[in-house]
Amino acid sequence: MGTWEFKGYTVHEETDVLRFENDNGDILGYVVKNGNDEIVSLNNGEDPIKDGWEDGIGNTININGWIAE
Repeated sequence: MGTWEFKGYTVHEETDVLRFENDNGDILGYVVKNGNDEIVSLNNGEDPIKDGWEDGIGNTININGWIAE
């Protein structure tokens, strides 16, 4: 499983989800993996918070957690 570090937070790959944690270890949220699409994006340097990743039901992740749209 992979781990990707960004300014202020880390993304941890689990079996079927990506877990987002801030630098204090608080969980910001989860993204269900859609095949390997998210892993490829992370490996290519995409920053999920900067790039406005969503959870699939219209909520966008930010450094404070999910924001409902």
